Amino acid sequence: MDQEAGTEEAEEAPASGIVARLKAEMAAVAARERGEQPAAAKPATAAAGPSEKMNYIDSLRITYDKDRERRGSAEVPAWDGSGQQLLLWHYEKSLGRYFNNPDEINPLVSAMGVAFYVVFFGIIGAMLVLVVGAAMGKGPLFWLLAAVPAALPVFFIIDYSAWLWWYGHRLNDMGAFSVKPFMPTVFGDGKVAQFSTHSYPYWGFGLMLALTVVIALMVILRRKQLNRGASA
Repeated sequence: MDQEAGTEEAEEAPASGIVARLKAEMAAVAARERGEQPAAAKPATAAAGPSEKMNYIDSLRITYDKDRERRGSAEVPAWDGSGQQLLLWHYEKSLGRYFNNPDEINPLVSAMGVAFYVVFFGIIGAMLVLVVGAAMGKGPLFWLLAAVPAALPVFFIIDYSAWLWWYGHRLNDMGAFSVKPFMPTVFGDGKVAQFSTHSYPYWGFGLMLALTVVIALMVILRRKQLNRGASA
């Protein structure tokens, strides 16, 4: 996160922990080279976890309050520590890290706030649809529960292609160099300006295809079961 202010202790704590860990690992390597048995590391106490978490929360709160003091309470609401508030604030700070243009950033942050509610209530609605469809046991809604996950590879390709297109057609004019709008190759080798692109499916996509086959077989078996029950 692009934190602009905060206590020096909160900022130095992670770095100090990393340095201490590196020193301990180097000492263990040196001990093994000398044929000695390195001392076992002391297990962290259970109280250290929550304390470290609270330190991070306090650091975020201090940074947030400093930003609110600098920009004014009219632009930045009071700290409440909610996930939505941190998401939007972090998104805004990330967008303005290199090119702080409020005219471009504010609409994007507002759109992210709308997307937050759309996703939140959309997931709740989807859960209700799943419960109702599973309770019905038959009908269009029931078969839709199988059709959606079976079509997951198709949805992935559509979403992946859309993101590639968006990336190639939404480059910022203030970038280090200019590139004409482009559409990278979805699957295979391609070229964008002087850069080569390589895009091939990994084993996760193969799992999605296998899931599609399994769901299709389950649908066939379920239809046969329903047909036998109707004819009996």
